[in-house]
Amino acid sequence: MGSTEKQEIPWENISEPLADLLRYEREIGSYEHASYALLSTVVHETKDLAWRQFLLAEDNFAAVVGQVIAISDKESKNPQKVLDSIRGLVNAAHTRTPKRAEQFLKTYLKYRPNFPCPIREALDALSKRGKRRVALRAITFAAEMERLRPFQPDTEIAAKVSEHWYEQILQEGITARRGRRIPTQMRTAKKRLLNHLRETEEDNQIDDEVLFDRYTDVFRSTDILGLTDVIIGMHRFNLIRQFHVKFNVKQIELFLKNFPKTEVLNRFEKLEEWLGKYHKTNHDGTILTPPLIDFLSKDSDFDSLLSELDRYRAETRNGQFNINNILQRDLEFRRFAYEYTHVLEPLTYQLQNRYPPPKSNEELYQLFNQLEELPQGAADEPRLSEQHLAEVGRTAYEAAGFLKFLKGFRRRTSRHIVVVGNDRYGRQWVVEPIEAYLKEGFTLRYDRVRSGTSTRLSVPSAFPRDFVKEICEQMPHIVIVDASHAPPNNDVMQLSRGLRGYAHWFAVFNDLRSEGNVAIYQDKSSLPAEHLPELMKWHDYVARKEQLQAWVSPGKAYRVTTWAPELKDTVILGDMRVKRYPAISHEEIGGDLPLVILANPIVYRTEGDDLPDALRGTTPRHFDDPEAHAEDTIVFGFGSHGLETRLEGMSTEQFVQTVQGYIKEEIDRLLEES
Repeated sequence: MGSTEKQEIPWENISEPLADLLRYEREIGSYEHASYALLSTVVHETKDLAWRQFLLAEDNFAAVVGQVIAISDKESKNPQKVLDSIRGLVNAAHTRTPKRAEQFLKTYLKYRPNFPCPIREALDALSKRGKRRVALRAITFAAEMERLRPFQPDTEIAAKVSEHWYEQILQEGITARRGRRIPTQMRTAKKRLLNHLRETEEDNQIDDEVLFDRYTDVFRSTDILGLTDVIIGMHRFNLIRQFHVKFNVKQIELFLKNFPKTEVLNRFEKLEEWLGKYHKTNHDGTILTPPLIDFLSKDSDFDSLLSELDRYRAETRNGQFNINNILQRDLEFRRFAYEYTHVLEPLTYQLQNRYPPPKSNEELYQLFNQLEELPQGAADEPRLSEQHLAEVGRTAYEAAGFLKFLKGFRRRTSRHIVVVGNDRYGRQWVVEPIEAYLKEGFTLRYDRVRSGTSTRLSVPSAFPRDFVKEICEQMPHIVIVDASHAPPNNDVMQLSRGLRGYAHWFAVFNDLRSEGNVAIYQDKSSLPAEHLPELMKWHDYVARKEQLQAWVSPGKAYRVTTWAPELKDTVILGDMRVKRYPAISHEEIGGDLPLVILANPIVYRTEGDDLPDALRGTTPRHFDDPEAHAEDTIVFGFGSHGLETRLEGMSTEQFVQTVQGYIKEEIDRLLEES
């Protein structure tokens, strides 16, 4: 069509897309209406003749409108500005190469919305300058991605992979032929990796998202299929998890750069054998850090490379560590990753939300690279704060009170007494400080039932087999001591959930001793009558009964009772209210009927005119969770034996021993004065 010839307006091709654009702009509240600009261009004679002719040709008007809406909606752009960028492309194409403009524009504009904004802007700029070769390569790649769909379109995975390759195309890092083949290679690699993972991990739910999360860079590699073969081989040799971070393609590409695929796999097989010489999961193993991988990818005899690393490891163990040797240093990273996590982020504390989740190997490696050489130095003498020393008085007072109870109990029975200090509070702050006074007529034990994991129906594995057999044969009195949080009011005795767990254990024991006759031991259990039937059906109870039935023979049952410095008629056993039985005084607890006494030595009073001096200005259970008071710090660094640690401040163990020493001295003083 000549430039002076009047072009008829094909309203049948314009009206519907124009209405769509008007509707869209009305919805988004746009004030620079692209629809008005388009209508004005079409209706009125304009100096922008090339633009008008392009819009009126074939279905170009609808294509332009569709692109304006798609880009504006996807990228929250102003429709008028999107339209202006298209018009600029059209005019530039007609100005530079009018004969080839139409063909290029129809192809380029079709795929233009697929390009990420920065890529599209760069391709637009190149196209306006007449450098269409790069744009055509991007079109070729986009067309193959659309045809083959290696990943679901309009997903984050597809966007990330495509953006990478568009950037490579912009940098002219790949040819048109290579760009056409990449989508095919990605589809093949994805299929092979998915099938392999689903088979080896026996999980058919592994999908594109899981695959991409693990092996993102495979689909950005210059050798997608070769890398896929190597990865599958690495799974066979179980090498994937030995890399220091989430799988990094560049680390494998170092090998592929120097060796053919078969040689890479041969080397990886040898590497797996070498790694197997040392424990892979504890601190003696090896994590393949970037410097180690770079070293092992050298074009040298592989056995010689491994022997050199062995020599560095041996030198470290012999106290000849060189902090400036990066390979010798990185051979210590597995030790650091293991010890740092084991010491500072133990699983039990992670489950209790007392520490953040364990760090990744990548985060740990960053910390590892910041380690310095450790100085030599003597440990500081342990010292307690004034508040700790004051709290010693209360804790000693409570332990001495428990000791007096035990001594009185000892005088009122001929039966042997086993004292169980529940680990930790009952052990550390009650029984261990009075061990010297319990030499005759007592046996001391330290077992552990956690209050934190004890529930209303849980039945712990409280004692080992030898002790279970001993109590079956001898039926000693058993006094179990543990602390608990404060009671809700002064009218009740509070016992810990751990002690309730012991009560549940003795319910199982009595059940077996009574050969299932609940009437014999119901009133002796210290448990509510309605609680036992429910407890006996719970899986913990059944499992514990199955465990004990081979160890427990029929015979007498234990009576379970309770004790505290201030006896009350009502006991809160964990979180269950029960009547204390028998409801007798301290002096009446005795006799030879086998007793289990659940004891809490804590005095909860903190005020009152008659409050003993040792309890004034102090807090019940102050030393519970001693690690909160220890204030010790484990410092990692390097010494003559590679990774080493120093303990700064007072360790938990040292804190407990130091406090116990003061408590014992105070108990001695209290007993002398009484």
